[in-house]
Amino acid sequence: MSSKAADDAHTVFVDIEAGGLEIQRPIIQIAAIAVDARLNEVEAFEVKVRFEETKACPDALRRIHYRRAEWKRTAVSPRKAAWFFARFLRRHATVEMYGRDLTVFHVAQLAAHNSQFDGPFLRAWFERLGLFLPASYRVFCTLQRAYWLFHENQQLPLPDDYRLGTLCEYFGVAFHPNDAHEALADVQATINLYRALSNLRIKEEPRSQSIQDHSRSKLPCTRC
Repeated sequence: MSSKAADDAHTVFVDIEAGGLEIQRPIIQIAAIAVDARLNEVEAFEVKVRFEETKACPDALRRIHYRRAEWKRTAVSPRKAAWFFARFLRRHATVEMYGRDLTVFHVAQLAAHNSQFDGPFLRAWFERLGLFLPASYRVFCTLQRAYWLFHENQQLPLPDDYRLGTLCEYFGVAFHPNDAHEALADVQATINLYRALSNLRIKEEPRSQSIQDHSRSKLPCTRC
């Protein structure tokens, strides 16, 4: 697997909102922003997905800004939403892959905050629909990037947790709490958080702890 030249490479930052944490729950919203190598926005995407409310957790629906009237007016079927999203991904597919017969094809490089949620959810959703997800299964993760940053720079005070909103506040990234769990706002915040993490310059100090020492660790959130 390889990718196109760095200047031509796109990354698709993505966020999904689902009707619960269990992977069988329905996806009800997908948003994504494709950026170039300099994190300039190339194209944005958002779709609301029709679903059966009985298959969703009521608490989850309240948390993710679900508005029944708006979904009734604008949401599309799961298959159509997946098709729209797949078409968007193909426009930004810059990761080169090889099929079993050695034919070359391209898929998109995804990034998310807490990719252990978004990546498997998307793959399972596409599989249930019998559709191909044109994206690499290796999803970049700003939550994991933050873990490494604080582990490797132990002079930094730890954040209260690793939720998207908490980290944005920690690094001075604008993100209103009322926007949390609104998919497109979450995507934009994730891009800005990644930019802040990438631009951070930390003074080197001697380290007395090894990689096996987890005494500073805090339990991660399961969903941001």
